[in-house]
Amino acid sequence: MSMAQRAVSFDPYPAAASAAAAAAPRVTPARRPEPAPAPTPTPQAGLARDAGLARDAVRRMAASFFLIAAVGAVGVVNLTAFAGLTARGGQVQQLDREAARLESDNGRIDRVVQELKRRDRVESEARRLGLVALSPSAAQKIQPTAAQAAAAQAALPAPARALAKAKAASVRPVHNLSNVRPPTRRE
Repeated sequence: MSMAQRAVSFDPYPAAASAAAAAAPRVTPARRPEPAPAPTPTPQAGLARDAGLARDAVRRMAASFFLIAAVGAVGVVNLTAFAGLTARGGQVQQLDREAARLESDNGRIDRVVQELKRRDRVESEARRLGLVALSPSAAQKIQPTAAQAAAAQAALPAPARALAKAKAASVRPVHNLSNVRPPTRRE
């Protein structure tokens, strides 16, 4: 501080000091330039910026939701397929047990049939019933008469008659029996 400034500061008469200060050259300290005030955003610009941020957040949430939904759907499909496979596996096991049971029953039945077909068993059963063995020379071929053959054929139902006629004609039988009449009642 200069002497004049010190004198002014101790001067009991402030008016005289102010005149001296006015006469003295004014020294102003260097100031920093003030930054320009920030432009105040208009309400619409703020809303647009906030809306853009909100849209981005909504998009991220929607993408997350769809990703979670897709993972959940894949999980449900896999669980459904696994449950179906498990059920089918149970059915297959049950059918395998049933097949094994039926095969053992068939084996048992085959053993019984083989036992019943044994020659000594058949001969003993025939003797028990009073049957005698027929010699090949005693066997005769029985040939029915024409009247007996016609009567037997007339007694057959319609499909059997059609089959008998086809056999007699040496023609392969046709299984379409739509043109065959039902048998008539004879009293």
